[in-house]
Amino acid sequence: MTEANGQEYHHKCPGCGETFGCDWKAVGVLEEQARRLKIIAGMWRAKLLGVPIGRPRVQDFDEEAARILAGSGLSLRAIASVLGDGIHHEAVRRALKAKA
Repeated sequence: MTEANGQEYHHKCPGCGETFGCDWKAVGVLEEQARRLKIIAGMWRAKLLGVPIGRPRVQDFDEEAARILAGSGLSLRAIASVLGDGIHHEAVRRALKAKA
């Protein structure tokens, strides 16, 4: 097997001693797949242990007040701005949809 710089790279099998060439692209693909499987296994393990995964939800607000404001005809963005700083309009939408 000849590399781009003209040097030949041969490896010996530890079991039988036979020489062989190495396809480094295939090795890279296998390592990438191994990393991917390791991440997936870790995510499953965390899920089984009950570890919260992802961004924390810190959208605590008065849902009853949001419902009253929605009944008065305000938009979701307006309700979010009235309820407090840092409240996202999608959080208001989810809360209204969940208890509808």
